[in-house]
Amino acid sequence: MTQELSQTSLAALMLTSLIVGFAFGAIYDIFRIRRIASKKRKSKGKHLTSFIQAVIIGIEDVLFFILLGCVTSVLFYVFCHGRVRLLALLAELFGFVLYRLTVGRLVMLISNLIISFLYFVWRKFLTIVILPPIAFAKRMLTKAFEKMNAARKKAKRALYSARVKKKLLRASKKGMLGI
Repeated sequence: MTQELSQTSLAALMLTSLIVGFAFGAIYDIFRIRRIASKKRKSKGKHLTSFIQAVIIGIEDVLFFILLGCVTSVLFYVFCHGRVRLLALLAELFGFVLYRLTVGRLVMLISNLIISFLYFVWRKFLTIVILPPIAFAKRMLTKAFEKMNAARKKAKRALYSARVKKKLLRASKKGMLGI
């Protein structure tokens, strides 16, 4: 039982597959740029860090291919009622390779600028959004702990004064020599 596609449906499937492959090339460049950025950061535990990086890269690749598989499945269900078309898979691969050979090369050439820009944006985000509430909380906690410490010292002084007062009262009853 074969299911024929019209020429317009086939053309739409091929064009959509090409666009999906191109888009996934761009998505994969995000992972590539993150890998370059993580290599630029220096760390002391080199063996452990390289192992962790390898695990993270493996997880990223698995997630990438799961996402690609899901999108490709939806594409086949929309255009072909779930039938897999080898030509569409090849169009996706061609779109991915086309991206890597054209725009992908340009993106990798300017990846250092992209990384520097993202670090700049991250630092601005930290200084404008994250750090002020943390500084405010730190000031409030410092004031609260200072007040608690002052109250503790005052209570300690009051307790010491009460003990000294009690001793002095006992001593005064016995006479000052009976301390």
